[in-house]
Amino acid sequence: MMGKKNKSKRFIQQSHDSITKYDEKFPYHFTLAEAEERQQSTTKSFYSL
Repeated sequence: MMGKKNKSKRFIQQSHDSITKYDEKFPYHFTLAEAEERQQSTTKSFYSL
């Protein structure tokens, strides 16, 4: 039981790492709407300071 849990956890971590690496390679793969939303949220947090 314990070994199985660790295995799945490691797999999740591995997939997360590969996704992060993919993001580093292709930073512009998200859509324009997501980019705009991200910029708005960063500006909001900037003005709230």
